[in-house]
Amino acid sequence: MNAAKVSPSDGPKCIIGYDPGGNGNHGVACLTVNADFSSVSIACSSVETVEDAIGWASSHSQIIGVGIDTLTRWATGRSGWRPADLWLRKHYPAVQRSVASPNSLFGSMPVGGMCFMSWARAVPGIVISETHPKVAYYALNREVFDWTHRGERMVDWLGEQMGVRLAVDSEHEFDAALSAYAVRQGMAGRWTVDLHEIPAQEGESIVEPFGPSKFFWPQESGT
Repeated sequence: MNAAKVSPSDGPKCIIGYDPGGNGNHGVACLTVNADFSSVSIACSSVETVEDAIGWASSHSQIIGVGIDTLTRWATGRSGWRPADLWLRKHYPAVQRSVASPNSLFGSMPVGGMCFMSWARAVPGIVISETHPKVAYYALNREVFDWTHRGERMVDWLGEQMGVRLAVDSEHEFDAALSAYAVRQGMAGRWTVDLHEIPAQEGESIVEPFGPSKFFWPQESGT
């Protein structure tokens, strides 16, 4: 499950993060990085619809990566469980309820997320990665995601990880920022696991409706 390192050409580039939170709560983020993947700046916002999120992302140039909190690939087995879902539930039992069976999901997350991916797929040379900000936060901190009580501390922590001043107005913007950060880490070769490389179980197959994608994840002992 090794994620390949990708090097941007000279000059600052953009990595987009997207959290499909529903009407008025679509979180978007643009993390600008140098050729060595050091951060330059980050801008975050909330927009009304998926179309607005696509428009916001399209207003940025030199996009090399996109992280989306959605199911970028599907599986054909029981309840739609995918290898990545089962791996996350096994490795993080404290937050396994955050990883729901795909067949139980509805609304903006699976639909809006895939609409956004369909736009991203048309960007030449782009790297697309699925993200799961809430479980990723726990994986990095061993602290349950709790925006209501820990939001300010969470924002300070993520800003420190990125090396930029981070200002967000909602957990959807935070999730978008963390999604962009995950893609930066994966493209730079700092997160060495790609959960989409876990093979399907016997009698099942993987479906990629909008083409191949990554699922960058921080290295864990025993993986």
